[in-house]
Amino acid sequence: MSRRLFTDGAGRLGGRAFRLSQKDRQLLQGLAALPHQLQSSGLIIRGDGVPHAMSLLRAFPGTVETDSARAVTIHELPPEHRTYIDLPNPDTLIVRENLATSDGRLFPVPEPERTDQADWLRHSAEYFPAPTPPRPRLTRGRPIEPATRQLQGDEVPDFVTEDLPSLREASHVLADPQAAAIRVVTAVPELRTAIDVESTTGVVRVMPTYRSGSADLPHAAVAQLPPQQRYLRREATFHRVDRELADRVQGAITQIGLRSEEDGSYCGTGLHIDEIINIFSRLGILSETEVFGRFREKLLGFTAIDRRPLPRSLRPTVSVREYQRSGYDWLAFLKDYGLPGVLADEMGLGKTLEALLAIAYFRDRYGPCPSLVVCPAALVPKWVDEAEKFLSAFTALSHAGTGRHARLRRYIGTADLVVCSYDTLVRDADLLAGWRWRFLIADEAQRVKNPETRRAHAIRHVPAEARIAITGTPVENRLLDLWSIFDFLAPGYLGSVREFERHFADPIERHGNEQARQLLVRRTRPFLMRRLKRAVASELPDKLFKPLHCELTPVQRALYRAVLDRDLEPAIQAVGTAKLSLGNPHIFAILTKLKQICCHPGLVTREFRPFEPSLSGKFDVFTEVLDEILEAESGTAPNKLVGFSQYVEMAGFLHNYIAARGKACDLLDGRVPPAERPALCRQFNESPSRFGMILTLGAGGVGLDLQSANYVVMYDRWWNPAVEDQAIDRVHRLGQEREVVVITITTRGTLEERIQAKLETKRSLSDQVIQADRLMRKELTREELLDLVRLDEPH
Repeated sequence: MSRRLFTDGAGRLGGRAFRLSQKDRQLLQGLAALPHQLQSSGLIIRGDGVPHAMSLLRAFPGTVETDSARAVTIHELPPEHRTYIDLPNPDTLIVRENLATSDGRLFPVPEPERTDQADWLRHSAEYFPAPTPPRPRLTRGRPIEPATRQLQGDEVPDFVTEDLPSLREASHVLADPQAAAIRVVTAVPELRTAIDVESTTGVVRVMPTYRSGSADLPHAAVAQLPPQQRYLRREATFHRVDRELADRVQGAITQIGLRSEEDGSYCGTGLHIDEIINIFSRLGILSETEVFGRFREKLLGFTAIDRRPLPRSLRPTVSVREYQRSGYDWLAFLKDYGLPGVLADEMGLGKTLEALLAIAYFRDRYGPCPSLVVCPAALVPKWVDEAEKFLSAFTALSHAGTGRHARLRRYIGTADLVVCSYDTLVRDADLLAGWRWRFLIADEAQRVKNPETRRAHAIRHVPAEARIAITGTPVENRLLDLWSIFDFLAPGYLGSVREFERHFADPIERHGNEQARQLLVRRTRPFLMRRLKRAVASELPDKLFKPLHCELTPVQRALYRAVLDRDLEPAIQAVGTAKLSLGNPHIFAILTKLKQICCHPGLVTREFRPFEPSLSGKFDVFTEVLDEILEAESGTAPNKLVGFSQYVEMAGFLHNYIAARGKACDLLDGRVPPAERPALCRQFNESPSRFGMILTLGAGGVGLDLQSANYVVMYDRWWNPAVEDQAIDRVHRLGQEREVVVITITTRGTLEERIQAKLETKRSLSDQVIQADRLMRKELTREELLDLVRLDEPH
């Protein structure tokens, strides 16, 4: 049909004009109002215009329809939009969209591009009014069939929380029971960490969980999720994951070094209790079992530690002081939980007895098993003698000398204690590592302070149930000494050397960082027991310090000046581009020569004139001190003198002078074999006629008992106050019944006086952490070096 419309109601067809009726005009105007294309063959109407055009034409009496047109059905009622949700497996959701006709037929929703903004929907030859409100367009997931999408993983909870609410407003949603049961918890989960300790093994068990709704999600399950996954499913509930929090928890687990267990918990030793409590309490809520609470109080507070019975082998004549009993109980507590410890009581308080009590107690409790003590060679016989002195039916074996290998193999089955020197340990490292010892005890543990030495490597590889370090000076020179001791006890606990220096040593020693100091104290305090004499042995007589000063004689002054003028500048030049430090060999040689001049010119000139006065100001003061001691009232016991010098020649000179005064005097230096030193000390203590003993610091500074003396003379000053303290405490220790007078002699206007000032600063810093600075390693400028060694005019 070809028809042209005119506004006046006239039309033309086949060259003939005719007049349209009212109905014709209404029909044609209605068709023209629809989107159409006008062609010579007629109007072309598509899309939403088709059902409208069909309705107009069918209402016109003259309309003739073809068969295909008669097949078209125009519905008055829109179909119902239905969404079918199925859950074929727990992590997969199938979403199907159908349209339901009024007579119960179903057909898929047409593709979005065909239905967006459309008023009608076409299905085959049927047209339906589009449902209202318009249904939301679903783009989540991937299409698997027409009007069907598959959702997996996080798409499932995202669909439930973001798409399904709006979909319910525009669609009749039908879900199978499994899909209908899906729940999503979108609230941020809260970390809750439970801590327990196994009383039989000492293993600390940490269970971090995330509270989400009414569920507790183990961190181990969250940690296994792919990094991009945002939900964790538990049965029919999807829980939101706080990825940032989970990463922080995992970082804490890694930092502390906890190991994962099959039950989802993480385990470690009590070494990390402080880190566990502090880190996890900052991350969330912390809870502990009653058993762990008691363990924490014992470890961190040194309180409520179980009192152990004294060993059955303790001799009845041995009196154990209350603080020694506490130290013994503490060592036993650490052993029960597989923890290491540093027994750092001040020298002279009986640390050896406390360790022997612990060894004997566990023999009573579990039966024979040898323990190994490694100590300086001079202390090997002392440990064996003390074991015999304090304990009965207790076998202590000295692993020293020729034939020691065969002797060890023969008696190891019955030995309770094996004692060897550090040098023997290095030589017999493989042999001694062949047994698993009950206790491995490093006495004078500062001897392993250099982690690169063979002795440090050897002792780390000896297996033991428990490791104990015994030292009165956990820090001699620098904080790295403390790191070395803990690296023997628990490798890695304080990090690597570089980490320790970055986090603790440099901030504390260089900058006095209080926060770093407090953190180091908190990390080490649970495993370090240190008691001072003034606190636990109030009955021990006082130490009276008597600092004396002297002047250089003209001979000494000339020699001192000559070294400064002739040798100092070449030594500085020899350092080259390296940074200046007191420990540099070139600089240290100059310092040593200056100190020797302060002691006696003969140490430099090699000409010791027999006791000539006015040659050495320091020796002149020493002779005056000796006169005062000999003239002083001695009370019930004779006055006795113990003197120390770091130089063998000087020690020999002082010994010879005392002997020349008619007083019996012993000399103990490196030439006296370690095995003979205890007997020499016993003779000195027991014989009233033995007036004096002169020792070198290296040979006599540790492990000797000289309580019969009541005067100590530090003839020259050592670089480290801890070494001096050790030497003094050979006399001021348990068994001392008299006040001990400690005399130091310092040369005015020389480096000795300025070293003394630095030592006082160093001793103060050591008291803060059990600490140190780096006097010998400290970098210094040329001006600082010149100021240190300058020679002042005499007073």
